[in-house]
Amino acid sequence: MKFLFYLLLGYVVFDLPTDDLRALLNFCNRSGVKMRKIRQENDKSKVYFLLSDEKKVRDFLQREQIEVAPLRRFGVPIVWRRYRHRVGMLAGLVLFFAAIYIAPLFIWEINIDGLDKLSREYVCELLAKEGVQIGAFSPAIDRKQVYLNMLRSADEISWISVNLRGSSANVEIIERDAPSVSETRADAANLVASKSGQIVGADIVRGKLAVQNGKTVKAGDLLVSGVVDSQMMGTRYVYAEGAVFAAVSDDYAIEIPLECAERHYVGEKTLEATLCLFGKSINIFKNYSISYENYDTINRENNLAFLGLDRLPLSICTTVGLPYEETPVTLDEDEALRRARAELKSRIAAKDTYAEILAREESYAVKDGVLVYQCRVEAIENIAAVAEFHVR
Repeated sequence: MKFLFYLLLGYVVFDLPTDDLRALLNFCNRSGVKMRKIRQENDKSKVYFLLSDEKKVRDFLQREQIEVAPLRRFGVPIVWRRYRHRVGMLAGLVLFFAAIYIAPLFIWEINIDGLDKLSREYVCELLAKEGVQIGAFSPAIDRKQVYLNMLRSADEISWISVNLRGSSANVEIIERDAPSVSETRADAANLVASKSGQIVGADIVRGKLAVQNGKTVKAGDLLVSGVVDSQMMGTRYVYAEGAVFAAVSDDYAIEIPLECAERHYVGEKTLEATLCLFGKSINIFKNYSISYENYDTINRENNLAFLGLDRLPLSICTTVGLPYEETPVTLDEDEALRRARAELKSRIAAKDTYAEILAREESYAVKDGVLVYQCRVEAIENIAAVAEFHVR
């Protein structure tokens, strides 16, 4: 804190022989001049004073004929004296710092969490209609009104939250499982089996369950009816919604060649660089000439921060090329089997209808230089599929 105080008022450093330091100390005691700091190095001493005391100290040193090194001055007053006539530079600095500290009042970044079926572009378009967009004035945004209007205009969204933090708008959404009314062309819908299996349970939101636990169904069989009869309301046609779980068995076949090529990356090269400000791009550098025939490209975005602010609407976007060379390799059976199992794991992870995996039965064989891996997976899966129908 003291350093910032000295920097604001400005200070001067005197380099003088250590033998003359006693005389300077006596002068300071007599005249009331405060010595801020002393540093001794061999036979030299560095003494720090505020700029306001510089003239008194310099006059004393001249009277006593004490030799000092050229003065060194630091601080805001020195910078001001040096650049006070450069009006353009000073105005630019004032505008820069003003823009930095006014920045949190505007939205410079929108983060959206919870996207699954909906695209970011679609949600951003809905938010923009409610005034939540890049460059919007944050205090003018009514978050409660945004919440109500978004739920009214987007049937695909069941819940939304908009939190404004500094220059960032953090949006969280929960998508509705059922198809939206705007996308529903039929009057009603049933849920039918997408594959064969034995029913083990159901979670019905809308409609009438048409199967019982333990029943074996085939693809296309009715699971949940969209026709609901009741004594009070008669026959109603609804868009059936829910999940029906069945014990199923799936077969996977994966082939891994024993002779393959592996990539070895040999550094990287910047192909393009752009300055992004408020969603606008300014090209800084572009050079797609690269000596390698094969290379991958990746895009990077580095947001700039300043003095503890969350994020600025200023970022450097670069496209980087990763040249690689392909080296032929021969896999043994163990390595090929490991890769096949890793591929199976990726396929199962991508299959989001599995609720639980019960058992796996695997086998493999090598034929004509290819490892053929086969696996039967027994699992609990949601087999309900929508089958729309019209009412005449």
